[in-house]
Formats: sequence, C-alpha cells, structure tokens
Amino acid sequence: MKEPLTPVQLVALIDKHGAGSVTSVLLDMQNKPKLLTDHDSANLTAQSWLRRRQQREVPVTA
Repeated sequence: MKEPLTPVQLVALIDKHGAGSVTSVLLDMQNKPKLLTDHDSANLTAQSWLRRRQQREVPVTA
C-alpha cells in the first residue's frame, strides 16, 4: 500500500469501532492476497471494511 496506517489513525479507528473489531479487520486485511496492489490507503480500506461489517451487524428490532 502506498499509505500505511499511522499510529494516530489506528487510535482513531479503535476509539470509533473498538479494539476487537479493528484487530479483526486488520488481520483479515493482512490475509487478503491482492490487498497491497488493489488498494492505496490502509486507513481508508480499514474504515470501509469496518463500516461494511457494522452495517451487516445491524440489530433486528422487535
């Protein structure tokens, strides 16, 4: 990736999404083979993945 995740960006992601979610997404990003060639910014990619996961986990109202 052209733009790696900075410590400040990591702290902001953890504050917004929680350490567990961020850790999970970063591990998944690490295991995606073509990630380095398909995406430029680690921060924007992580934000996108976290947002998508959050949308899938919307609680069902009674």
